[in-house]
Amino acid sequence: EKTSECEKIRLLLQAQLESAERQKRVEQDLHIVLQKQSTQLQEEQRRSTSLSQVNSVLREQLDQAGTINK
Repeated sequence: EKTSECEKIRLLLQAQLESAERQKRVEQDLHIVLQKQSTQLQEEQRRSTSLSQVNSVLREQLDQAGTINK
């Protein structure tokens, strides 16, 4: 009976260890996903800033062209 109880505890601990290892892998995978998304967001923000600057220059040129045509 003592051996049976020890075996139950061993199996329980093994299951908990496997669960913890799975959880760790999931957390590592999520960390990688978050890093990729953060990098992508930074790239999109830089692109947005660049496009905003181009838009401002084009609006200015359009205003100048409108003034010249009057």
